[in-house]
Amino acid sequence: MTCEYHLALAGAAIQVVTLVLVPFSLSWSFVPSIGPVESGAVALAVISTPLAVENALTNVSLNATVEAQGGAFGLTPSASGLA
Repeated sequence: MTCEYHLALAGAAIQVVTLVLVPFSLSWSFVPSIGPVESGAVALAVISTPLAVENALTNVSLNATVEAQGGAFGLTPSASGLA
């Protein structure tokens, strides 16, 4: 299996974990408030960081995989939209 395949799987796994944690992040009592920003907003910012990283991993991996296989025009945007 290629490196892109492993990166896409890792990105999808991170996405699953972070999306499961989003509903619970507003009730985290261990996240401090920072200045005028409440702790719930800080927790959502902490959750959105790995979500952005996984999105970058998955999109790049899917694009590289589709281009390596000689994908048809329009397939790459569709594949990255599914991620």
